[in-house]
Amino acid sequence: RNAFCAAPGCSPSRAALLTGRHIWMIEEAGTHASYFQTKYRTFPEVLGDAGYFCGSTGKAWGPGNFKKNGRTENPAGRTYGGRGGYVAGFKKFLDARPENQPFCFWFGSHDAHRGFTKDAGINAGKKLADAEVPAFLPDAPEIRSDLLDYAFEIDRFDRDCDTMLKMLQEHGELENTLVIITSDNGMAFPRAKANCYEYGIHMPLAISWPKQIPAGQDLDTLTGFVDLTATIYDAAGV
Repeated sequence: RNAFCAAPGCSPSRAALLTGRHIWMIEEAGTHASYFQTKYRTFPEVLGDAGYFCGSTGKAWGPGNFKKNGRTENPAGRTYGGRGGYVAGFKKFLDARPENQPFCFWFGSHDAHRGFTKDAGINAGKKLADAEVPAFLPDAPEIRSDLLDYAFEIDRFDRDCDTMLKMLQEHGELENTLVIITSDNGMAFPRAKANCYEYGIHMPLAISWPKQIPAGQDLDTLTGFVDLTATIYDAAGV
């Protein structure tokens, strides 16, 4: 309930999560749409050196030019994509993974980014009356419809996550896979994304590891993205 990102914008927030360092510690990587120096190691790189098979699909680290400083792959891992969307990218990754090799995969959805398809929420059956309008936004039909369009995008992300979890289950990997679901910054509305207000930095965070963590816990522990990186290393034993 109390998880916070390191910055209210994409590039620096993701860089902090990838490195386990605050944005003022990683130079250009701590700014928006810049580049990512190779001296700052990311958890997919560290896990890769430890024998993990690593990859990503969708939005990894970015926006920015990761090749400017000599990198050949995105700091979040080699990209698996193509036709068929994010689920197809994850399938390619699983098919390419050597048998029994531990793995690390980054799924970053472009859903929930503007622009939204206008009236997608209403056309999907959502009701204006059900939209939750934050106090800092005007409570008008146009705002409610925009929020429903945003919710429609979140629904699509949820479906992709559900499909990927089922794929892990089919491969017999779900019970012993640490799954972390969160966001890099707040929703793309005024006083949210790109702003250090509550709606810009207070993130959802769900973690599952059936073999190691009892399910059903609802915690108020204060958590920052840089904490997650150390947790990943601890879980992987590196």
